[in-house]
Amino acid sequence: LYDNGFELAEYLIFISFFVVRASVIAIKYGYYSEEDLRNIEHGVSTGKWNVQSSDKKMLLAGWCGIPRLLPGVIQDCINDAQVAVEVDLKKVSFKLSSQDSLAWNADSKMDTGDCDKVSALHVFSRVVTSTFGESIFNRKRYVRGCVVGVWSLAWTAPALKACFGLPIFGNCWQSKLIGGLILFNEMIFGTLTLLLLACTAHDFHRRCNATRMLSKLMTLPGMPEEEFYANLGPSDQDVEVPTDVLLKEWKKRSETSDPAIDLSSLAVQMTNVAVDVSNTSLESDSESCSNRYIHFDIRDPENAFAWMLTRRTLRKCGAAYFRRGILFQANYMLAGILGVVIANSYIWTETPHYIFGEVGLIVYFLVLTFTFVASAHFASTLQESVGDDRLMLKRDIFLIEKEIIDVRSEMHDLKENSNPEEEELGLEELEGYCQILESSKTFIRSSEALVAYEEEEHDPIIVLGFKADSVIVSSILSLCLGSLWLIYEGYSNTDFKYNGEGLFTIESEG
Repeated sequence: LYDNGFELAEYLIFISFFVVRASVIAIKYGYYSEEDLRNIEHGVSTGKWNVQSSDKKMLLAGWCGIPRLLPGVIQDCINDAQVAVEVDLKKVSFKLSSQDSLAWNADSKMDTGDCDKVSALHVFSRVVTSTFGESIFNRKRYVRGCVVGVWSLAWTAPALKACFGLPIFGNCWQSKLIGGLILFNEMIFGTLTLLLLACTAHDFHRRCNATRMLSKLMTLPGMPEEEFYANLGPSDQDVEVPTDVLLKEWKKRSETSDPAIDLSSLAVQMTNVAVDVSNTSLESDSESCSNRYIHFDIRDPENAFAWMLTRRTLRKCGAAYFRRGILFQANYMLAGILGVVIANSYIWTETPHYIFGEVGLIVYFLVLTFTFVASAHFASTLQESVGDDRLMLKRDIFLIEKEIIDVRSEMHDLKENSNPEEEELGLEELEGYCQILESSKTFIRSSEALVAYEEEEHDPIIVLGFKADSVIVSSILSLCLGSLWLIYEGYSNTDFKYNGEGLFTIESEG
């Protein structure tokens, strides 16, 4: 059984990484458009396809890896999302709740041309760039988790062999060479393969942050201006930064790097727009920058409409990467389940094997399962954010109804205590205001119903074919614990035990 230095389970784990990797590549190319496939076939010689074009289509190298450093990745997703929803966000605008509390002024060039309005495309681009522009490599715990998980798996068998006094890679040079190649491939390619599943978790996490950021703009007190303009980079080609925010960023960089950094150069670097600014004219504004908030009152029908379109567009941002990630989840989970099924079959069928093969399969299952659980957790968090937004809308409906009651009461008092001329003018004004409130209530109620149907019934987040929620996470954890308990029960109820050499054999023979 161990003449060549390896147990069957070691080969199965090694081969499974290649199978999973091959299926990942197949899924990736399956989501390429026909035009992309033609460019791959003929475009290298014509210049239509290059290394950068390939990186932009990848999940790890492009969408989750370094999206800010690949020109067009984020902007293409912004444009594609608008096409998918069939909307042009340039023609939609948010109305600022209070100009006095914001940095935007008459000098700001908004697409609407009004100083109290902000283009929905401006808001959408800022939300997408701020959240989706974050690289997975900035989240060190993802990378560390993948490295620790795969390297623990790779070294499980060699460590157990050493504990039982067995040769780690066999006795001949051929087996040592093969063993070294297997170990190297598991550590390197296994880490890269598992990082793709971590990319799915990272993408779900970014989508949660994007949804929260958009919701924060609609709830009091709003979002601090500095936070809204955080994480600026080369991708923000169309983002116009208020001059006081620009000055604050200049001061921060001057303290940490070169004090002689030129402010105009920083403006070009951050916005790709040449800005003629002077330090003196901006000093007075910079002190109040941190006290200003950006808020859009969703009770305004114009804001509710812009929020709905922006939210629907946000769900379609990077849709192709998103669907690939969902298939990656199922792919990895099925591979993990296959590993634990083989581990159980070893015990329950009393198949002779070494303990390092059994433990390797268990570790393989645990590594894939817990990485999947992290991804499913963020998927369920994203899906549950639908309920949070519905609750926000219902609260606003409640507040509008209370305001309507107050207006009706004021109208009643006006009829009781005023002369006919004042009564007619006052009632006309209050009646008009009441009609606006009624229209707002109706529109927000329709928005809430649309969110409920579209995102909870028609097109919810799917994990393993089921709607993502806390139940799916609990089910996977239950499957994990149940599978381990089944292995323990099988081992406890059989006459086969592991002997001093780690071989699974009849106890009397040990």
